Amino acid sequence: MQTWTDLIMNWAVSWGPMLLFVLVWLYLMKRSPWFSEQRRHNERSQEHMGRVEHVLERIATALER
Repeated sequence: MQTWTDLIMNWAVSWGPMLLFVLVWLYLMKRSPWFSEQRRHNERSQEHMGRVEHVLERIATALER
């Protein structure tokens, strides 16, 4: 039977490089201009949806009267 250190070393050797690659990729994506533009777009979309919801609430209130 393998010891715990052997299991940990086997996991680190087999999955470590892939995990490192994914972490570096995520870091670079977060710093990219495309990602920040997407985030700004999402914020604008959420603001717009908030305004639409407000208008729809006013319309619903007016129709209930």
